[in-house]
Amino acid sequence: MPTPSHAALFDLTGRVALVTGASRGLGAAMSLGLARAGAEVILNGRDQATLDTQAEAMRREGLRVRTAAVIGVSLVLAADAKKTPVDVTKLPPPSDQKDVTYATDIRPIFEKNCFKCHGPEKHKGDLRLDSLKAALAGGEHGQVIVPNKSAESKLVHSIAHLGDEDDYMPPPDKAKPLTPQQIGLIRAWIDQGAK
Repeated sequence: MPTPSHAALFDLTGRVALVTGASRGLGAAMSLGLARAGAEVILNGRDQATLDTQAEAMRREGLRVRTAAVIGVSLVLAADAKKTPVDVTKLPPPSDQKDVTYATDIRPIFEKNCFKCHGPEKHKGDLRLDSLKAALAGGEHGQVIVPNKSAESKLVHSIAHLGDEDDYMPPPDKAKPLTPQQIGLIRAWIDQGAK
C-alpha cells in the first residue's frame, strides 16, 4: 500500500509502479515517460513545489511531443507534395480482351513478375499480389487497385513506371519492366471490375 512518500503511477493497462520518496528523480522520470505514452499519472503525498515542478516538466515535455508530431506530419505532407505527378496519358491503353479474370489472366503475370517481393513468402510494403483478396486489400499505403478505374490505380502507375521512381514495380535495377501488353491486360482487368 502506498505511503504518503510514494508516487503511484498507473499505466494504460492498469499496472501500478510505486516509487519511494527517496527516488524522486526516478519518479519524475517515470511520470514523464508515462505522460509521454498518454498514461494517467497520480501522485500522492508530495509537497506542492514538487508537484508543480513535475507538472511543469510534463507540460514542457508535452509541448515538445506535440511540436515533434506537427513537424513529423509536416514532413510527410511535404514528401507527398514532392511526389512526381502521374501523367495518365502515358499509360498503355487497356487491352480489348473481354472477361479478364485474376485467376486466368492476371495471377500468371503477377507470379512471374511480382511474387518475389509481393507473394506468399515476402510482403514488401505489406502488399500481397498472390491472391485476389490480398491484391484488392492493398498494403501499408492503402488500396493500390481501384476497381473499374485503372487510370486511378496506384498499381498501374507503378507497373507502368509513371510518377515517383521510388514506387516503380518491379524496380528497374532488379527486374525487367512489364510489357505494354501486360499493363494493358491488367488495366482491362481493373476496368472490368478486378474480378
